[in-house]
Amino acid sequence: MMRTSSCPNGTRRHYLKERGFRVYEKCDDIPEQVDAILSSSALEHIEEDVAILKRFNEILNGNGILFLYLPAYNLLFSGLDKK
Repeated sequence: MMRTSSCPNGTRRHYLKERGFRVYEKCDDIPEQVDAILSSSALEHIEEDVAILKRFNEILNGNGILFLYLPAYNLLFSGLDKK
């Protein structure tokens, strides 16, 4: 499962779909439990971040893996983080 943030022309979304990833815009769109979730540069933009993490836990199967990428320093912020 992959959730992508908005990007020009859906570039990231298209790239992932071409490689066989299932891509969802919202957690509620996921029809089943998944083995892994990757969230990249998104969680820091969500006010209800704890609720989203709890939802990730519900969506992941018993041995599921959550990969979070969160910028820790200003130098890691990109143009995507300014939205």
